[in-house]
Amino acid sequence: MRLLKLRMQNIGPYNMQEIDFSSTDKHNVILICGENGAGKTTIQKAIKIGLFGSYLYGLKTNSKNQNYIDNVKELIKNNCLTGSINIEFSVVDEYMEKKYSIYRNWNISDGFKEDIQLYINDERIIGSKMNQHIEYINHYFTPNLIDCIIFDGEKIISLIDKEKISDYLKNTIHHLFNLNYSVCTPKTKVLYYKKASMTEGAPL
Repeated sequence: MRLLKLRMQNIGPYNMQEIDFSSTDKHNVILICGENGAGKTTIQKAIKIGLFGSYLYGLKTNSKNQNYIDNVKELIKNNCLTGSINIEFSVVDEYMEKKYSIYRNWNISDGFKEDIQLYINDERIIGSKMNQHIEYINHYFTPNLIDCIIFDGEKIISLIDKEKISDYLKNTIHHLFNLNYSVCTPKTKVLYYKKASMTEGAPL
């Protein structure tokens, strides 16, 4: 996955904001700097909610609960009744790069209403096909995996200070390679692993 753009309307401190994440193979690290309260954490949260929606909170595609609703309302700018996030990214699928664009629009003027739109290579995907593609994104690019590549710099400092960096790197490797079990034998130095999709107790 390669992030391309993030657009926010009435989100956090932003009225209307577009952020370009364009990068190259040689320049592929993006730093977002700003004073406290400038909206750095809002950007991080908007990326994850834009990508995953309610799935970020452990819910199925397009389902909602009060936790998700409260988090969206908290994200929408004060005194505003509508808000939206549009995130663009590219994915290599079957040796071809495809551009995805997810729109999430919320209206909280009368309860909570959410509208989701998905475009692939500028073609709108609707109905069950949209849900299938969103489930594909949720399965292969999980929130935990996104946390491995998009993070608050202060978190890294706390990991080093509290000597938790080894646990962080271990969890990162597990999420990157979709592992849930690993053993390294002292004699052979071979790493055996089991894909998370396999059942417990299945032969390796």
